[in-house]
Amino acid sequence: MQIPRKKSVRRPNRPGAAAVELAVLIPFLFFLFVGSVDLARFFYNSQVIAECARATAQFGSNPNLSDKTKYESAVEFGKVLLQDLSPPPTISISHGTDGLMNRFIDVEVQQQLQLVCPVFLKSGLTITKKSRAMLSPSAIDES
Repeated sequence: MQIPRKKSVRRPNRPGAAAVELAVLIPFLFFLFVGSVDLARFFYNSQVIAECARATAQFGSNPNLSDKTKYESAVEFGKVLLQDLSPPPTISISHGTDGLMNRFIDVEVQQQLQLVCPVFLKSGLTITKKSRAMLSPSAIDES
């Protein structure tokens, strides 16, 4: 017994359909790629700036560290940690006293990040990280 075959449905010849579909998708894929590059740069810079703020606050809270290292100030130490970032972030340091009369050092690191593809944010993004460290007893005794 012979099994009858179905007639195959022949598709119309469309030689340029794949090229047109690719041409429609390329701008979207490019925008997605550039956006992910900007997101990765933002995340990396945020992590480096947060670590710099923390380490600079710790360095600034202990004045004895400047005698044991090659850095003269906490700002100089922080700039070494940020040397790979472009544009270079700014570091500001302030001292204060909390409600319990404990002295502290505040470090703020800020960077204006320019985006690779500034479609939605023309001026870029501002990354700001702050850190506070209590002054060590030796710093309080000296002042």
